Amino acid sequence: YFLSSYRSRLVSLCFFSFLFYSFFSFKLFLLLFGLIIYSYFVAFKLRKLGYLGPFVLIPFVLVPFFIFKLTSGFEGLANFGVHHIVFPLGLSFYTFQIVGYLLDVYRERIEPIRSFSKFFLFTTFFPQLVAGPIERAENILPQIEDLKLGPQDFEIGFLYLLQGILKKFLIANAIFVIVVPIFSNPSNFNVLTLLLGIYLARLFIFYDFSGYTDMAMGSARLFGVKLTNNFNRPFQARSLSEFWRRWHITLSSWIRDYIYFPMILTPLAKLGLGATVILTFLLLGMWHDFTLNFVAYGLCQGIIIVMSLYTQNLRKKISSFFRLEGTKFLEVYQKLFTFFISVGLPTVFFASSSFKDSLYIYASLIGLSEITPNTLGIFDITELESLIKIFCFVVVFEIYQSRYYDLEDLLGSLKRSLFLRVSFYIVMLSVIFYYGTYIEGAKFLYYAF
Repeated sequence: YFLSSYRSRLVSLCFFSFLFYSFFSFKLFLLLFGLIIYSYFVAFKLRKLGYLGPFVLIPFVLVPFFIFKLTSGFEGLANFGVHHIVFPLGLSFYTFQIVGYLLDVYRERIEPIRSFSKFFLFTTFFPQLVAGPIERAENILPQIEDLKLGPQDFEIGFLYLLQGILKKFLIANAIFVIVVPIFSNPSNFNVLTLLLGIYLARLFIFYDFSGYTDMAMGSARLFGVKLTNNFNRPFQARSLSEFWRRWHITLSSWIRDYIYFPMILTPLAKLGLGATVILTFLLLGMWHDFTLNFVAYGLCQGIIIVMSLYTQNLRKKISSFFRLEGTKFLEVYQKLFTFFISVGLPTVFFASSSFKDSLYIYASLIGLSEITPNTLGIFDITELESLIKIFCFVVVFEIYQSRYYDLEDLLGSLKRSLFLRVSFYIVMLSVIFYYGTYIEGAKFLYYAF
C-alpha cells in the first residue's frame, strides 16, 4: 500500500471496505450499497428542486434507519451478549454521515462528489464504518483526494491502536463482567452496589466506545487518513452542556448543526429555548434507540441542561456571594456534580434492560422499593483487587490523557530516545497481556446502534 500509486490505494481501500462489511453480512451490505447508489445520484438533483429538495429526496435515506430502529431494540448492557447484535452494523452512523453530506451539498457548502469510487470510500471507509466517528465530507474528502502516507503515520496509527486496546481490555472488559450481573437482576443487589454499578456502567460506556474510536483512528492513520477524535476528556466537564461538547463529539455536533440550528430558525423556535433544547436531546436519545429507556434518557439530558441555563445567573450570584468564582474548590465541585449527578444518574436509562428496571433502580436509590432479603453486595460478584485495578487504571489514563491527549505529543517525547520507545512498547504490550480481561467473542457496545 505504501509503495502503490494513488489509484491502486483508492481501489484497494474500496475493495477492503466492501470485504470488511461483507464478512458481517453480505445481504446488509446490499442495503448499504443501495443507499450509496441512491445518495450518489440524489446529490446532483437536490439543488434543482429548490427548498423542496431535502424534504422530498433525503427522507428515503432515513427509511432503513427508522424501520430497523422500530423493529430491533437495544436491551441494555445485560442483554448485549457476546454473540448478539440486534441492529445492522453501522446503520445509524453511515446513515447520518450520508444525510450530513446531502445537506452540505444542498446548502452549497460542498460540491457533489463526481467520482463514484471516492463517494463509495467516503461512505464505507472500514475503520469508521461500523461505529463512527460520523465524519463530515469537508474533513474526509480532501484526504481521499490525496491519500498521502508518511512513515510517521504508521507509528501514530500504532499508538492509537495500542491506546484503544488498552482501554478495551484493561478497563472496559474488566468493568463489563461486573456490571452485567447487576443490571441483569437489579433486585438482587443492595443500594450501594446498584449505585456503584451505575458509575461503573458510565465508565464502561466511555472506555469501550472511546477504545473503539482510538482503534478506528489508528487503523485509518495506517492508510494516511486522519479521523475526528470523538472524545475530549469528557469527565473533566464542569457542566452537562460541556460534557456533550466533549462526548461523542461527531454525533452531538451533527445534531447541533443539522437539527438544533435549523430548528431555531423555524416556527418551532416559538416554543422557546427550553423546548427546542429538550426536543433536540430527545432526538439525540432516540438516535440510539426508540425504546422508552432512550426516550427518557434524552429527555432527562435535555431537562438538566435547560435547568442549568435558567439557573445560570442565580448560581453565579451564589458563587460570587461566597467568593468562589475562579477557585479550585468550585471547579472540583462542578466536575464532581457533573459526573455523579448530571451524567452518572441518567446512565440508569442507558444501561438497564427495561424501563421497569430503570424505575426500580431509581426507587431503590431513594428508598421506595421493597427491601429484598439476602441482597447481594459488590463483593459477591467481584473481588476488591479487581475494583482497585480498575480504579488505578482509570486514574492513570486520566492523568496520561491530560498530558498526551494528542498522540503526536507522545510520539515527540518517545522519539528522544530509542531505548525509551522500545521500553514503552514492551511495557504497554506486557500490561495488556498480563492485566487484560478477555471475553471470548466480545464486541464493542456501540455496534448495537
